[in-house]
Parts: sequence; structure tokens; C-alpha cells
Amino acid sequence: MPIEHSSSSLGRAFGVYALTVGVFLGSIFPLHVPSRMATHFDGVGRPNSWSSGERFEVSFALLGLLVPMFVMAICYITRFLPAEYLNVPNPEHWRDPSHRPAASAYLFRHGVWLAAGMTLWWAIFNYVIVKANSAVPVHLGVKEWLVPTVLFLVFIASWSIALCRHFSRISPG
Repeated sequence: MPIEHSSSSLGRAFGVYALTVGVFLGSIFPLHVPSRMATHFDGVGRPNSWSSGERFEVSFALLGLLVPMFVMAICYITRFLPAEYLNVPNPEHWRDPSHRPAASAYLFRHGVWLAAGMTLWWAIFNYVIVKANSAVPVHLGVKEWLVPTVLFLVFIASWSIALCRHFSRISPG
């Protein structure tokens, strides 16, 4: 894969990630959150854990920003770990010093896409929780949390398949 293609793909991934961070931040701060927030719900949508609205916003902001950044960091540092820690299909090929930089670059780029998807899911879930707290009585409907979660799981499955397919191929050279 030419270097130009890799850097432009990485640029697109970071562009989408930055967009999702903007959406995420926009989903947190302009919303009116009650002073007492239901933060966890049982199987039928009744709240069973509460927090202050301020604590909810801060916690959600930190989780929604730091967890995806942690994923990106893990994907990035793989380039500095011993080759035997690169656990992908065709490891003998991708661990070879001539292919390891391409493997690390792809893993990082793919990790940025995962971080973007995670950040978007956090934004949607924040909206769902705040909306549930505006209901009287507070209630989280199954469709409200199930649809975004299923879509996120489909994204994760697609992401995983793409990762496995990429490393299943042997690059020329």
C-alpha cells in the first residue's frame, strides 16, 4: 500500500473521528439535564441508580472521550511492542520486519475508525439517557436503547470482519 494512500486514509479516519467528537460534545453540553439523573435502568426500563446531573455530564464526557482515545492509543502502541504481541491472522507474515510497519499502520487507522464509532455511540446513548430522564415517570424504553446498541454491535462486527479480512491477505513483497 503506498504511503500516500495510508496517510490520506488516516486523515479521513481522523476527520470522521473529529466530527464524532464534535457530535458527542454537542450531545452533552447543550442538553438540559435534571439535577437528579437516573443513570442505570433495570430490564424493564425502571431507573435503579441515580446521580447528580452535573456528575452524570462529567462522567459521561470523560467516558465518551477517554475510552475511544484509549482504544486508539492501544492500537498505536502496538508498533512499539515486541512482534509476538501482534496477534493477527497470518502472524508469521505480518510480524516480519518488512511487513510490520504496514500492519501497525493499518491497525492504528482501523482503531481510529473504531474510536469514531464508539464516540458516536456514546453521543447517541447520552441523548437516549437524557431523554429517558425527561419522561414522567423516568423510564427507558427498550427501543430507545436497543436500536442504537444493535447498530453499534453491527458496526463492531463489520469492523472485526474487515480487520480479519485485511490480515488474512498476504501483501505482496
